[in-house]
Amino acid sequence: MNHSSFTYKNVFKGHDVMVFIPHEDDEINVAGATIYGLRQEGFHVICVFATNGDRSYLAETRIQEAAAALKMLGVPYEDIIILGYPDGGLDAARSPYAHGLVHAVTIDGHNRTYGITDKEDFSMSEFGEHTPYTRKGFLGGIENLVRKYRPSNIIAVDLDSHPDHRACSIALETAIGHILNEKGNTYFPIVLKAYAYNTGFESVADFNSLHLYSTKFNRGRLADPSFETDNPVYHWEERIRLPVMEPCRNQSLSRNLIYQALRCHVSQRAFLKANQIINSDQVYWLRRTDNLAFCGSTTASSGNADAVHDFKMIDVKNIADKKLEFDTCLWEPASSDREKSITIHFYKPQNISAIKLYGNVNRESRILEGSCCSVMGIP
Repeated sequence: MNHSSFTYKNVFKGHDVMVFIPHEDDEINVAGATIYGLRQEGFHVICVFATNGDRSYLAETRIQEAAAALKMLGVPYEDIIILGYPDGGLDAARSPYAHGLVHAVTIDGHNRTYGITDKEDFSMSEFGEHTPYTRKGFLGGIENLVRKYRPSNIIAVDLDSHPDHRACSIALETAIGHILNEKGNTYFPIVLKAYAYNTGFESVADFNSLHLYSTKFNRGRLADPSFETDNPVYHWEERIRLPVMEPCRNQSLSRNLIYQALRCHVSQRAFLKANQIINSDQVYWLRRTDNLAFCGSTTASSGNADAVHDFKMIDVKNIADKKLEFDTCLWEPASSDREKSITIHFYKPQNISAIKLYGNVNRESRILEGSCCSVMGIP
């Protein structure tokens, strides 16, 4: 990569970027150097924390630590948004997404979103009330957030081994899918997904290597070693690599901005992960929002046709499972279905340049061949 000729204006559109992350310190794992680079080029960066990080420390502590780190990266306090949900923990025992399916759960005396002394949670600041700790509330809050700000660009955590990361990844994709599938929708943001763990917090400790050229994926932490990343659909060679500006990759830690920002997260001792987190590129996967499947309705000869155009790449029933079964996000025709077809009824005629098919990520079946009939619009 040629750092000297790179500009974020060639990757991102407009002037605003929303960074959507689960916990305070994930802003650095997912986008630390990118945030700094964007701010240096004048982009407006909004950082959204889904949880208060309050499993072992007070929300006040975690959020103020993140505010100090983000200030170093160029993001002012007013551009930080907190959704106010609890840290779900490594086993999802505290997660409203996992357990608030019918009634609100109570965590540490709270059963609704909350903020801190000088910053209300998003629901209170926007609607004048806190949101109950339920999955429905979590999903709705994220959708309300995206609808309010309509950011031109979104950087978000992808589905990795932490249950909160999984919930945030699935919930954001659900929200975006609802918007994209609305008839007449004109909002098509650039969406980049990234891992907080296996390319960041739990990545390969290679900062002191002779040549620090490229982020390495820690395959030793994969739940299924046959996959290239935590998301079985991704191919490593298809990743997007954004170069890191010199202040964020300086091999003198005393002058490295990412290391200094990590030191702000005292409660997490995040600076101890500097060898894993600091790199010369940041890795993302582009999630296309201009898929023409969103410009119509879909039917199937059998099976769940909605899975073809819901924007969710993968989904799981239990975010706490060690070995995930991706069984809620697939179109799988019935074994007795001889037709096995999907039909997209476009709202108006479309020009299709490419059709991309993904096989069953659970390996029970594969698409061996297919055919495409004529493309027509419907009134």
